[in-house]
Amino acid sequence: FVRTAETGDKVYFVKESRVHWITNPKVYEALGGAFGTENKIKREKFIQLERGEPITLDNVGRFKDEAVL
Repeated sequence: FVRTAETGDKVYFVKESRVHWITNPKVYEALGGAFGTENKIKREKFIQLERGEPITLDNVGRFKDEAVL
């Protein structure tokens, strides 16, 4: 789980070189995240990542097994 200064409160799930926006706090919790456990990355690293689909409550199950804390 990462965030950058430029994205403000938005938290992203990173898997290999793809980044997925976590759309709400319930999704974050469903993935096993706890507030304050995300890592900050530099903008330069963030923009190099490929954009994946946003993670919502409807599709969180597909990502849950991939979550690594």
